[in-house]
Amino acid sequence: MKTRFLAAAFLTLAIPRQALSWGERGHHSAARSAALTVLAGLDLSALSAEEADAYRSLESFFRRKAIQLGHLSNIPDTAWRSLDSEASAQNGPTHFADADQWTDDFDSIPLDYPAALQKYHGKPNRIDRKPIDLFESGTSIWRSQELYDLAVEQWKTVKASTPGSPEQKAAAQKAVVYSGLLAHFIGDASMPYHNATDYDGYGTGNGGVHAFFETDIPEVETPDFEADVHRKIPERWIKLDIEGAFQKGGARPAAFLCRELGKFAFARLPELRSIDDAFITRRSSPSAAGQRGSAAQRRPAEAAAPAFRPMITEQVAGSAAALARLWRGAWEAAGKPDLGKARGWDYAHKPDFVAPGYDPDALGRIRDRLQNAKKP
Repeated sequence: MKTRFLAAAFLTLAIPRQALSWGERGHHSAARSAALTVLAGLDLSALSAEEADAYRSLESFFRRKAIQLGHLSNIPDTAWRSLDSEASAQNGPTHFADADQWTDDFDSIPLDYPAALQKYHGKPNRIDRKPIDLFESGTSIWRSQELYDLAVEQWKTVKASTPGSPEQKAAAQKAVVYSGLLAHFIGDASMPYHNATDYDGYGTGNGGVHAFFETDIPEVETPDFEADVHRKIPERWIKLDIEGAFQKGGARPAAFLCRELGKFAFARLPELRSIDDAFITRRSSPSAAGQRGSAAQRRPAEAAAPAFRPMITEQVAGSAAALARLWRGAWEAAGKPDLGKARGWDYAHKPDFVAPGYDPDALGRIRDRLQNAKKP
C-alpha cells in the first residue's frame, strides 16, 4: 500500500498546498475537551495538599478558558487566512508534515528543526526525487514545539509575578493565546491526510476526501459529537500512551507528541480510504500538469457520517488527550504557578500572527518565490 501511495502521490506533488485542516467544529471540540480534562492521568491524592491546590487552580483556570481556547484553536485557519501573501506563505506549511517525502520511518524524524534541516533539506524527496525544501514540505512538528515553548515562557512570567497583578494576568492571557494556537497544530497532526503528500486523495481516486472527512462529516454530526470526543479521551490516552510519549519527548514534548499523532494518523490512511470508497459514486480524475482533476462524487455527508464517525471521534480525541498533557506540561515546566488570582477578562478575538522562527532562511526563499510568481 505504501508503494502504491508513493507512486500515486507524484500526481499531486506539483499542486500548490493549502492550509487545510480539521474544520472549525473538530478543532474546537479537541481544544474544549482538552481544557476540561487538563488533569487527565494525574492522581491528586498522591500529592501534597499545597501541590494539589496548585493543580486545582490550573484545572479551574483552563475550564474557565475552555470556550476561548476553542476559538483560538481555529485562528490559524480563520483570521490568519486573510493575511498578506508573505504571512500566508509562512502560515500554510506549518499545518502539515509531508513526512512521506522524507522517510518511511516517522520515529527517525528529528525533533530538533536544525537537525531535520541538515538531514532532509536539499536532499532528493522519496516521491519524484526533486530537492526537498523542508519548510515548504511541512513543519507542524516544529511549529507545535515553538508554540509550546512560548507558552512555557509566559507561565514563567506568571510564576514570577505578584499574584493578581496586571503583569500576572497579562502573562496568563498570553499563555492562553499560545496554548490555544498550539491546539490547532496538535489537532492537525491527527488528521491522516495532514501527513501525506497526496493530501486530498487525488492519487488514489479519492479526490476531495480531505474536506469531506474533516469538515463536511463533522458539520452534519449531531450535538452528541462533542460529548463522544470527550468520552473517548481516556481510551485514546491509553491507546496512544500519552504520558509515555510526553516523557519520551524530554525537552521537546510537543514535537514528540505531534510526531506520534502524525505517525498513527498516517497509518490509518488505508482504513480511511476504504471507508470513503464505499460512498464514492464516481472516482476522481487524476491530477496532471500541476492541475487538480475533478473531485470524486460521493453520497451525501449525512449518509456517510455513521461510517466515518468512529475514526473522526478517535482522532480528535487523541489530539485532545495530547493537548491536555501538553498544556499541563507547559505549566509544570514553568514551576507550577498558582493561578488562583491570574485569571482576567481579556478575550483574544484576533491575535497577531506568530511568524515561525525556527527557519529564518525560509522567509527569504518565500519572498523569492512570490517575487518570481509576479514576473510576466
